[in-house]
Amino acid sequence: MKTADAARFVNLGRYPIEDLDSAEYRALVQRCREQFDDAVSCHLPDFLRMDAIDAALREIDQKRNLQHLYIQHRGAYNLEDPRTAKHQTALDPEDARSMPHRRHQRWIGTDDLSEVCPVKAIYDWPNLTQFVRDVLDVPELYTVDDPLMRVLINVHIQGDELGWHVDSHDYAVTILLRGAKQGGLYQYVPMTGPGDENYEYAAKLFEGDVSRVRTVPMGPGSMVIFRGRNTLHRVTPVVDNSQDRVLALLAYDPVPGRNFGPSFRRNLLNRETPRA
Repeated sequence: MKTADAARFVNLGRYPIEDLDSAEYRALVQRCREQFDDAVSCHLPDFLRMDAIDAALREIDQKRNLQHLYIQHRGAYNLEDPRTAKHQTALDPEDARSMPHRRHQRWIGTDDLSEVCPVKAIYDWPNLTQFVRDVLDVPELYTVDDPLMRVLINVHIQGDELGWHVDSHDYAVTILLRGAKQGGLYQYVPMTGPGDENYEYAAKLFEGDVSRVRTVPMGPGSMVIFRGRNTLHRVTPVVDNSQDRVLALLAYDPVPGRNFGPSFRRNLLNRETPRA
């Protein structure tokens, strides 16, 4: 898809990322950096236009039979290497923060999406990559080459959830395409890595103390740039069956040409290679 076609999927009136040299773009990046520094996440409501959302959902809803159900119980601080899928246990089993959390969700791979799918199109738009790089204020950031996991679609139906965890990578970029009617909230607690101010609080959090929990008010088309390595976060259970929660996850890496390991692909998608 041509760059001009990808650009039309973004709400450029609110997020002027088409001209990277404009004063409007520089002001947008500054606002995003200030939000990111304060809240470890940058929430961009209505980033994706409604016609783009509708087109993406029409395609995704037609591919329900391709979803892979991923089920796991894992400690929030246990990291998974995306190249080997090996788990790194961070805490002693007696530590209250080592308790397992449920992950029950569905995934659709990049190769299951058409080339005209809006989320796949904007991912390949260089201006979006540059925008994310500028907001994060990092010198190197690239789209990845992995044919299955460059763009992932995450689906939560009734009973699905993503339990408390920290990420094995520094940041994540997600776009909500459709929220659940009840549940499916994106919540986090900043500064919960080892040595951070909320690290000791994590044990209370896992016992039900939600006094420091923040909820991101995501709506259809919201994009979130999130620092997840030292930030506990979760998606709360979807509690009714009237509407699936659908989210696009865009993968970036500081090293160009990145591919994920076959075991990591198999864990999420139950396959290691693109469909024939």
